[in-house]
Amino acid sequence: MEEFLRSTELLDCDEPTVRKKAFELTMSAQSEREQSVVLFYFVRDGIKYQLVDKFPDKEYFKASHTLERGHGFCIPKAILLASLARASGIPSRLHVVDIRNFQLPKDLKEKLGTDLMRHHTYVEMYVGEKWVKANPAFNIELCNKFNLVPVEFTGEGDAMFSPVDLEGTPHIEYFEDYGLVDDLDYDAIRKVFEDGYPHLF
Repeated sequence: MEEFLRSTELLDCDEPTVRKKAFELTMSAQSEREQSVVLFYFVRDGIKYQLVDKFPDKEYFKASHTLERGHGFCIPKAILLASLARASGIPSRLHVVDIRNFQLPKDLKEKLGTDLMRHHTYVEMYVGEKWVKANPAFNIELCNKFNLVPVEFTGEGDAMFSPVDLEGTPHIEYFEDYGLVDDLDYDAIRKVFEDGYPHLF
């Protein structure tokens, strides 16, 4: 499990601010499962989901920077959750997929030229001797505003986007699966976004 506990340039779990926040959040937890749940909800709701108008530099994706900034889209939020987990001694890895968001706001869909969200990233944590999926992207305020089903995490089962919203209208379709990584390659992400959303550059 060493590769899933190591600190990297983006998953900078050894940064003092990340380690301190992980300790503060989990110090009263009674088990590893409880730790994972506390960390999930901190990132889901404490770090607001926010898209970008142009592709960010590498610093933007670092866990320590997302923690300080207090907002980010799916990739930096996943990086932060994975980093907090590692700082707490919980092995974590990232899962990269493409998703189609059928309820993407019209102006954003026109801006992106598609409703396909490339390289959407979520986290897998090793809890209770198994890997469990955890998607912390959409904070509760955003879900309430747009009538979306919040992702709830118990540390015992997978916590993923619902395919429909609270009224049963199609919401998310998982489109392409690129598999698991223990770290993310900034240059590779940039190339994917440059090809898919050239206006961001």
